[in-house]
Amino acid sequence: MPRRILVVDDSPANRAVLKAMLMKMGVADIELAEDGNDALEKLQKAPSIDLVLSDIWMPVIDGVELASRIRADARLARLKICAITADVEARKGFKEQGFDALLLKPVTFEKIQDLFKLVLG
Repeated sequence: MPRRILVVDDSPANRAVLKAMLMKMGVADIELAEDGNDALEKLQKAPSIDLVLSDIWMPVIDGVELASRIRADARLARLKICAITADVEARKGFKEQGFDALLLKPVTFEKIQDLFKLVLG
């Protein structure tokens, strides 16, 4: 189970649902960001995040650009990054875009548990 998770999504409702699900699963330290730019600022202040759950389609800095910038930063490159999307076409090429895993919406407890096993061992 990850200790600290950063949830990045431009939808306040999606952020709230993910946070509630993660808390119910026992994750106590959850940061929220509304876009990639906000996420990068939070990561600079709290580099001890274990996992980033990021929507792909967002304004300002989207999920793909966010993953690219995280991978380019030596202090953050070790971070596990999971793309969250309803776009089933995203199954193709998500690893090449810098993501460690893909979580398809609608998100369920089972999908999150499977993701933790896959990404965090």
